[in-house]
Amino acid sequence: MSKLAREVTTLDRLSAGRMVLGVGLGAPIADEFGSFGEPTDPRELADHLDEGLEALSLLWSGEPVTYHGRYVHVDDVTFLPIPVQRPRVPVWVAGVWPARRPMRRAARWDGAAPIMYTQDRKPRQPDAATVREIRAFLTACRAETVTGAATAAGAETLTPTTIVGPATGPFDLVMCAMSPASPAAAADLAGSLAEAGTTWWAECMWGDDLEKAAPMIRRVEQGPPRG
Repeated sequence: MSKLAREVTTLDRLSAGRMVLGVGLGAPIADEFGSFGEPTDPRELADHLDEGLEALSLLWSGEPVTYHGRYVHVDDVTFLPIPVQRPRVPVWVAGVWPARRPMRRAARWDGAAPIMYTQDRKPRQPDAATVREIRAFLTACRAETVTGAATAAGAETLTPTTIVGPATGPFDLVMCAMSPASPAAAADLAGSLAEAGTTWWAECMWGDDLEKAAPMIRRVEQGPPRG
């Protein structure tokens, strides 16, 4: 935990406050965790993630922190120097949509990165209707009065940075996929998604192109999709 807190803080300070921490349970779980003897129960991984995020938020406050969760323990630590961004480095949470639990977790933080698949588990291109549905769900979650997961996890010392709801600050919705090769089609897609509530587009390559440099270079040369 201290290593991650330090690495993220270093990047935030080097970038003058432009760091964003992306988190999720990881996938495929059997490969990324089971191959190394780590737990593979998604509920256990989710609880570990929740505790870790709360502990990070507390550490980044720069105040003395004692946190005793089920998996994460911090004893009387004052973390310095703190990140440039206050009250913390923004946290974006990824999860497979339409599963609700990952998006509820994302709603407690600073951004959501929904991942969508077809019925045969291939990456699916986002569409405006789905983005509106996701945005509406996240908005409803953030409108609720929610306290940080540290309370349920048994945190002994809380600071104002721990209180997550009602969430009224800036919130990002990040869509991740491969945009169309046609500039006009890419612009149409970007425009419709932005109008539906997307704030960031993450260009991703899937399948056979993932480990090839040439398709990536061609995509970079095309420039970002603009609505």
